[in-house]
Amino acid sequence: MSVTMDQMLESVTDAISAMVIFAAEAANNSTVLRNLAAGAQGVASAVNYLVGQANSTVGLWQKLGSEEMAKRMKENNDNLVQTVNNLVGACKAVAENPKSAPFHLSFAVADPV
Repeated sequence: MSVTMDQMLESVTDAISAMVIFAAEAANNSTVLRNLAAGAQGVASAVNYLVGQANSTVGLWQKLGSEEMAKRMKENNDNLVQTVNNLVGACKAVAENPKSAPFHLSFAVADPV
C-alpha cells in the first residue's frame, strides 16, 4: 500500500493536533507528558521522512538551473529538522521533569519556499 503526500501530511497534522490537546491536559499529569514526548517523536519521524523526500528534489532544482531554489529548499529542510528535533528535546525534558520546565515552547519556523 502506498501513501500519498496528502495522506502523510494529514497524519502529521493529526499528530500535532493530538499533541496540542495532550499539552493542554498535561499540567500535572506525567503520563500525559510521556505520551506527549512519544507523540513528538512520531511527528519527528514523519517530518524526517518528508524532509528526506524533499531533499531528493534539491538536485533536480540544480539540474533545472535554479541554484537559489535548491539553496532555499536545503536551508528550509535543515531548519525544519532542527525545529522538530527541538520539539522532541523540549517534550522529553518536560516529561522527565514537569515541575521545573516551562510549559511554553517556542520554535523558529523557516519561511515557506
